[in-house]
Amino acid sequence: MKLSTGLGVCAIAAASSGCSFLFVSGPASPADDIDEDPLELTPPECTTSRAAPVIDTLATGAAFLGTAIATADFLGRPDDYNTRLGVGTATMALFGTSAFYGYVKTHQCVEARKAADHDRSSDDGAYEE
Repeated sequence: MKLSTGLGVCAIAAASSGCSFLFVSGPASPADDIDEDPLELTPPECTTSRAAPVIDTLATGAAFLGTAIATADFLGRPDDYNTRLGVGTATMALFGTSAFYGYVKTHQCVEARKAADHDRSSDDGAYEE
């Protein structure tokens, strides 16, 4: 693999960041909610679906397999081996980090929604004496 080809692959991998980085949003931080009415207990707007992190996990596995196959068949050319290993490792790191980010943010969203639902249901009874 020529250096220019390796750089092109790296550029494409960097430009096509993981699905979770693009499509997952976590709940707003408490500091972002200061101006909202505290009596209005609505669930936060965030991503609960784990589809994007699962896709990132599958992409990480595919990158691992591709790297293993590409480095096993390097035909004794160490320059190709290093390039293939570098590109594969960078791709695994990108999608792996994106998957981790997606799982953390979707978990935070689910927990924030549970808390909002719990707070809303406990406030329905107004006063109990």
